[in-house]
Amino acid sequence: MSEITYLKIACERCDGHIEYPSELGGQSIQCPHCKHEITLPPLPIPFPVIQQPARSSIKKASNASQKKPRHNFRNDPATEAQKDVLKRIGIAIKEGLTKGEASDLIDHAKAEPVDFEAEEKIRKAKYEEQRRFQLQYPSYHLKELIAEAAKDLQETKKEKREAKALLTKKNKNLAAAQQKRATTTDGPEQIKLDLEMMDLESEVGEAEETFDVIDVGEAKDELRYESRLRIRFWKATFPSSGGSLTMDDWEGLADYEETIGRYSEFGCRFKVPSDKQISDVLAALDRDAPAWDKTEPERFYSALAAAFPDLTRKEQGRQYAGPQRVGCLVIIGATTIAWYLLRHFKLFDLLKSVLSSVPNCLQHGSERLCALFNPPF
Repeated sequence: MSEITYLKIACERCDGHIEYPSELGGQSIQCPHCKHEITLPPLPIPFPVIQQPARSSIKKASNASQKKPRHNFRNDPATEAQKDVLKRIGIAIKEGLTKGEASDLIDHAKAEPVDFEAEEKIRKAKYEEQRRFQLQYPSYHLKELIAEAAKDLQETKKEKREAKALLTKKNKNLAAAQQKRATTTDGPEQIKLDLEMMDLESEVGEAEETFDVIDVGEAKDELRYESRLRIRFWKATFPSSGGSLTMDDWEGLADYEETIGRYSEFGCRFKVPSDKQISDVLAALDRDAPAWDKTEPERFYSALAAAFPDLTRKEQGRQYAGPQRVGCLVIIGATTIAWYLLRHFKLFDLLKSVLSSVPNCLQHGSERLCALFNPPF
């Protein structure tokens, strides 16, 4: 009776030890530890495997020949935290600033004595000046916000495309590794491919997360909101437009209440235009003179009257009479009221008696005056 030879191997997925009779070599079984299907190597064993080396050592050995040059993180774009620090210390941020350059600027600023109190006063003064400008010229400020939102939308779309391209590339790499693993029978090569697939799966997960985080819809909503708010600002300058504005509109325009009241002196001469009409006028003015709402914002109303003459209210001057006509109207009204009172309360007789006694009073008074100034001697 021949002696049964037992072999030992490690599961290619979980590294669990598996002991089996050599007679089962070449058959596929499920790993008793992780249930992964594994093919048992037959005799003779092509490589002396009693126990597989640790995964970390295999990974290091497989990557030794593919070692990449070390990444220089100083060349990466500057982080938002670095930019915030530079802004606080009053350093301008140039386009394309790297991590290394930002770090050097921060270190240099720390090395030099800085009057932070004076810097804070300067920053506060700049902020107040900018704030006054925004409140004085809301339309121009809102136009700047629209331009920023449009730029952010384009950058977000670009980031979304790049994230999608990266995700597609990672998925292709993973699919290629999976296909190669399915056709590989060599044990060490299988282990190497398994490790490579684990890394690729992790990279795919990170790429998917990055792709999902980038929200183009949010950027579109921001652009739509800023564009609508500028139109609503001009609409609010028409006194009878209150019913067409929502609470959200008034909340967004709360800071511009004083300017809206000042512009309403022009807006009261017009009927309330539609959003489309306001948008058309703004587009024409922006095209002809980009800074019109900073240098001459009243041009909006003249442009509105020229583009939509039917919105101009009819002159109401005829029903407001001049001073002479107003005086006549007052006299006529007073006379009518007096006549009604005299007739209603039957005061005509009393008025007649009062008027008839006037001559007698005048005669008596004249005699008294003569006696006073011409005494008898």
